[in-house]
Amino acid sequence: GGWPAFWYLLVAEVAWQLPVHPACAMFTTNHGSLVVGSGEEASCQPSGSVYVGGPYSWFDMACMFSNYHVEHHDFPEIPFTKLPKLKQIASEFYDPESPEYQAHTSWTEAVHGAFSGPQFYACSNPALLQGEAKRPEAVASQRGR
Repeated sequence: GGWPAFWYLLVAEVAWQLPVHPACAMFTTNHGSLVVGSGEEASCQPSGSVYVGGPYSWFDMACMFSNYHVEHHDFPEIPFTKLPKLKQIASEFYDPESPEYQAHTSWTEAVHGAFSGPQFYACSNPALLQGEAKRPEAVASQRGR
């Protein structure tokens, strides 16, 4: 208890948000609006995962598995150390190559996307919610990227 515990919690809460950490601004990169599908079937995915390396890679460890963010929101009761296994078991639902699911496969891509233009937090953009969504490339071009 006391001051050592306070400083530990403060550093633990703040350090993962610093740009020097591999999970730089994880809150921002995990909660941006991602558009899935196309045309009338397009919808907004309010959270995103970042897959770098294989399961239980250095990136997973550095992020304490918070990079499996969609999986965490889908199954909040699963312990964070089991999220890579969940992705493997349900791979058809968490495939970054699928047009029905959006995920980053590069840490630099995730960080660049989070800081390169305005983001709408977790599908809070009314246009995305009303079926006027566009593919990520179109959204990026509207932002001037």
